[in-house]
Amino acid sequence: KEYFCRFFKKNMGMSFGRYLNEIRVSKIHHDLLYTDEPVSRLIERHGFLNSKLFYDMFRSVYGCRPSQVRCDNYFSEGNG
Repeated sequence: KEYFCRFFKKNMGMSFGRYLNEIRVSKIHHDLLYTDEPVSRLIERHGFLNSKLFYDMFRSVYGCRPSQVRCDNYFSEGNG
């Protein structure tokens, strides 16, 4: 396990845990755009055990809250 973690970080520039969480955040971002599932359910479904970690990561990656993504998408499609 330790070898894998060092190898991964050296080659990817981030820890495996960080990489995995970024993948999860991107999947949730996609689901926010294409489903009406509640954010809390998406967080749970994509494996985040800590919602604060999710919200912090989402904001650092996308610069906004998950609800803003859904709202902006709704209005950009000509609704409202």
